Amino acid sequence: MPAPPAYGWTGSGPAPWQYPPETGAWTSGHPTQVPADQGQQAPQRRQPRLGRAGFVLLVLLVCVLLGAAATGLTILVAGDDEGPTAAEALTAAPPTLAAQLPADPDGARTVYAVAFSDDGERLAVADGGRSIDYSGQAAIRLWKLDGSGSPVEIGRQAASGPDWFGVAFAPDLNTVAVGAVNTVLLDTSNPARTILLTRPFGQHADVGQVAAFSPDGETLAIANSDGTTRLWDVADRADPKLAGEAFGGGAKALGLAFSPDGKTLAVGDADSEVHLWDVSDPTHPTGLGDSLDGHASGVWDVAFSPDGKTLATAGGDSTVRLWDVTDLARPAPVGAPLTGPVGGVLAVGFSPDGTVLVGHGSDNTVHLWNVTDRANVVALGQPLPDQWGATFSPDGSTLATVGTDNSVRLWRLR
Repeated sequence: MPAPPAYGWTGSGPAPWQYPPETGAWTSGHPTQVPADQGQQAPQRRQPRLGRAGFVLLVLLVCVLLGAAATGLTILVAGDDEGPTAAEALTAAPPTLAAQLPADPDGARTVYAVAFSDDGERLAVADGGRSIDYSGQAAIRLWKLDGSGSPVEIGRQAASGPDWFGVAFAPDLNTVAVGAVNTVLLDTSNPARTILLTRPFGQHADVGQVAAFSPDGETLAIANSDGTTRLWDVADRADPKLAGEAFGGGAKALGLAFSPDGKTLAVGDADSEVHLWDVSDPTHPTGLGDSLDGHASGVWDVAFSPDGKTLATAGGDSTVRLWDVTDLARPAPVGAPLTGPVGGVLAVGFSPDGTVLVGHGSDNTVHLWNVTDRANVVALGQPLPDQWGATFSPDGSTLATVGTDNSVRLWRLR
């Protein structure tokens, strides 16, 4: 299969479209007050008097709060049942290795993608051929996560085709879309057996397209190498239907992401631009405002924050940029570009609480940033070397990475 053309990659080592290399690959979830019995009158409690000392303390508390408001100081109050944010936990201590899953025993295969189920109880690892002349089959390994720190492999499934170009997992992890020149849906709900759900659909002109499921799992976005994107209605897994006409076009799409509400699609491309589309009506996608510019050497990945107000973009120029997309028609850059990776940045993602951003680059190093204050982002500790493919668990307590040895590591964050 021919490799996509080069786009002026500035990173060290082979360009991502030449991956997987010898030592890695690219990747492309309130307590209620019970009222008193209506048949009985709740006992009346005598209200305690504040007293002079209590009054003085109240005055002091009001002064502190007013002073904090005047100086811009933020006071965080958390209940005993609320743990620290991901950023607070990583500020206090670095990630600790909780478990390491072995590499695929077939040394000719490499990891293409890692994904958690939306309930956090399973982990899927997609393995495919290291090189384009690999003649074997791709495979999915499924792991059960019970919080004990000892994941259990519950299934190993072969899949038609040698690779996982265009791989995308549905949020429930029961369906996976995959295809190099066309796309098929696979049922992975049974750990012991993969079931082909569809005939090939969504034929493409070239290899290397990207795909993403909407948050509800009922829409699949597939971007072609010519820059056009199509939305497929996959609510009926056995009968995908094209939702509307292709949209976009021009430069090759490199990264796709739906907003948390599923109404907006961000597309990063090889011309170093990001386009936002209103897909609330999948049959008639509509462009939103001007493209987001600023990167060089392509935009390789895009990710929305959990509240949908911030977009992170990963550039081949070794930087990550944050954008305020509160007003989708007028997105604006936030703060200075984030640096650290040596070589292009291939992927980015937010922790579920939105306080940490993770990114990895062609140097196979995972970087973590505290993005609690979007305008003043700071790095969190030392990067994780010889790792890539970082993915947060739905509860934010675990980070999964792929080592250059193709083992999958689970890091405890809090």
